[in-house]
Amino acid sequence: MEIKNYKLQEGIALASSIIKTNYLGSFLKSPLTGYVIISAIANGKRNNGKAFYETEEGIEYLNDVLMKISSNILNVKMIDEPQTEEESPLCYGEDYVSKFKVLGKVIKLPYLFINVMGRKHRWLKMHIQSKNDVKYYNKFSPEELQEINDAIRKVAITIASIRLVKE
Repeated sequence: MEIKNYKLQEGIALASSIIKTNYLGSFLKSPLTGYVIISAIANGKRNNGKAFYETEEGIEYLNDVLMKISSNILNVKMIDEPQTEEESPLCYGEDYVSKFKVLGKVIKLPYLFINVMGRKHRWLKMHIQSKNDVKYYNKFSPEELQEINDAIRKVAITIASIRLVKE
């Protein structure tokens, strides 16, 4: 894994293009306003004066947040049987669709399937959204399941490779 330095806005924008902003914000010192803070950083909006997250200490704090998120995602493994919240807090449920609903609160699923796995939006829709498509809905082959787990690992590695630096 190659770690790449990013200016604060650029790195947070990259992370929030992969990870849900609510999830990213939930790790901040004030989780209730975390979404707003992450969105403001990603969009380059500044408060009067320097905010905590623009200081050396704040940037290190955000780097730690990215490492925690990466570590959490690295522990995700989608399997072909029900999973409980205790054993798999980011990916639990009775079936694939319910598991992806949980995982989709952390990872942006279009990014996972389209950008990382190279699938088309139609593939995503057939497997997860189209209940009428009985041939594909909520069904994944063992090979597809392995590909999904590999893609989840790639997402974790991508997040871990982001190193925020002071501008």
